[in-house]
Amino acid sequence: TEVDRITNRIAPERTWRYSVDFNERCPNEDYVIEFLERIDRLSKTSFPRIQYIEQPTSRDLVPMAEQTMHRVS
Repeated sequence: TEVDRITNRIAPERTWRYSVDFNERCPNEDYVIEFLERIDRLSKTSFPRIQYIEQPTSRDLVPMAEQTMHRVS
């Protein structure tokens, strides 16, 4: 990805770690999985550097009881 390309150019000797923050905008876990699969396809070095995914879906899970993040985890 572009972020990985830039970080490697700026400081290639560093071990970079990335956080992903969707700001509660993912409609479901399929969206997150597709995003992660795309990152893996586009950049084999970016994917293993993702260390944290911040709140991909709404914090209010009551109306979406059928939605889990089990497959994402």
